[in-house]
Amino acid sequence: MASLAGKSQQPGPRVCASASGLLFLLSLLFPWSSVSGQFSARAQVPSVAGLVGDVAKLSCLLTPPQSLANLEVRWFRGSYEFVVLLKEKGVDQPGPQLPQYRGRSHLLSGDNGDGVVTLQLKDLRPGDEGNYTCFFRSRDFYEQAVVELNVTGLGPAPLLQVAGHKAGGVLLVCSSEGWYPKPNLQWREQGGRVLPAQKELKPQENQGLFRVQSSLILMEEANYTVACHISIAQRNLSAESRIYLTGLFFPKFSYCLMSLAVLLAIFLSLILLVAFLFWKHWKSRGEGVSGGGQELGGGWV
Repeated sequence: MASLAGKSQQPGPRVCASASGLLFLLSLLFPWSSVSGQFSARAQVPSVAGLVGDVAKLSCLLTPPQSLANLEVRWFRGSYEFVVLLKEKGVDQPGPQLPQYRGRSHLLSGDNGDGVVTLQLKDLRPGDEGNYTCFFRSRDFYEQAVVELNVTGLGPAPLLQVAGHKAGGVLLVCSSEGWYPKPNLQWREQGGRVLPAQKELKPQENQGLFRVQSSLILMEEANYTVACHISIAQRNLSAESRIYLTGLFFPKFSYCLMSLAVLLAIFLSLILLVAFLFWKHWKSRGEGVSGGGQELGGGWV
C-alpha cells in the first residue's frame, strides 16, 4: 500500500505532458492570464515628441499582456491624484480627471493581446509637456512606468520688412510668433556671420507660445543680402527669411555728410548773426556822430 501511495504522488510523463499542453493552450486563448498574478510595465518609447495642435500617443507595455477589464488603468502627471485618464475594470472614471484633459485624452487598445496600452492626447499645448506615468493595479499587485512628452511650437517663417531709414542707414524689422520653447533670433549675413541687433524685444508669451521681434540698421551702400534666423536649439528646428537690398534702399547721403551739412549750416548761421550784430552796432554809432554835427552847426549860426 505504501508503495502504491508513493507512486500516486509522482505523476507519469503523460500526465505532465497533458498539463503542460493545457497551460500552453490557455496561454494562447488568454494571453493576458498570469499564473502568479503579477506583471511588469515599461514605456514602449521612453520619450515622445509632438507639435502644438497635433496628436501625441504615449504607450506602455504590459508583460505578460493583461485584460484591462480586471485592472485599474491610471495615467497621471507628477502625483497620483493629478489624473489625466482613469479606467477601472474597463469603465471610464471622469470624476478625478483634470479639467484641461477632458475631451482630449483617450485610451487606445490594451485588450488586443500585445500588451500595449496607449494614451492619446489631442490638440497638444505647451502646458502638456512633461512626464506621464502609466499605472496598472490588480487586486493584489501594481506596476507603473514613465513616458516623457516633449511639445514643440513651430512658428511661421519670420516676417522681414524694411521699416524706413534711421541714423543714415536702412532699418529692418523681423518678427514671428507661435514658438515653443523660447526661440533664439539672429541676424546673419549671406556668409553666415552674425550681425549685432540694433534693438531686440524681450520674448513675449501668449498661451504658452512665444513671440520674438528684433531690428537692425544696415549702413552699407552696396548690394546686400541679410537673413533673419529663428531657431530652437534643443529641438534642432529653425526658420529663416532673407531680403536682398540694393544701393537704392540706402540714403543718398551718408550720416557723416549729413552731420557735416548740419554743422556747416550752424557755422554759417553764427557768421550771419555776428555780421548782423556788427552792422547794427556800426549803424548806431554812425547815427550818433551825425546828430552831434548838427548841434555844433546850430551854435555857429
